Amino acid sequence: ALLTGANVGIAFVRERRIVRCNRAFARMFGYDEASLIGVSTRLMHVSDEDYEQLGREAYAVIKDGGVYATDAKQMRADGSTFWVHTTLSAIDPHDPSRGAILVVQDIDRRKQAERALRASEEAIRLNSRAVEFSANGIMITNFSLPENPITYVNPAFERITGYTASECVGRNARFLLREDTDQIGLGEVRAAIREQREVETVLRNYRKDGSLFWNELSVSPVRDESGK
Repeated sequence: ALLTGANVGIAFVRERRIVRCNRAFARMFGYDEASLIGVSTRLMHVSDEDYEQLGREAYAVIKDGGVYATDAKQMRADGSTFWVHTTLSAIDPHDPSRGAILVVQDIDRRKQAERALRASEEAIRLNSRAVEFSANGIMITNFSLPENPITYVNPAFERITGYTASECVGRNARFLLREDTDQIGLGEVRAAIREQREVETVLRNYRKDGSLFWNELSVSPVRDESGK
């Protein structure tokens, strides 16, 4: 009853051939139970090399009474591949020749999620490097805090303005305007920030040494998962 009702694939193997398996095991690989009896476990493996390597590794563990566990890509009856978590242990630790219990769990969705997460993390790292090494001055502000303070500036921003990151972080970006606040573009920027939308304009800003420079400014909102 335990074998039949289990939602993970379970098979008993001897000399790497299936002696008995449950329905979950057979369905996982695209077969019916009866067709697997007496069949070599090679049919589960993508290649002969994988089959031989797993056999060597598993025997080295279970012959001493241990439990062999691994994640591996395996193959269904239709030739498609998927990831499984496999554990293998001897039925009788004192006599491994009597056979082993093979438990297989489909972890393909988990592996897909892990790959997606790694791709996302890599994209974040690449984007971070793109910001860090951009020739354009970039600053990030925190709209949820009073005064919308700067939380980050990249090296190009420091070169352009003459201010260091530590001199900028925590301040509102209006310090770059000095007293020159009567500019048409400022109204557009304030409206865009208030309405949380993109805007592009040209402003006069001032470096740390007081010299003026014209600035093509692009403002874009960065939203979290909830859209805030």
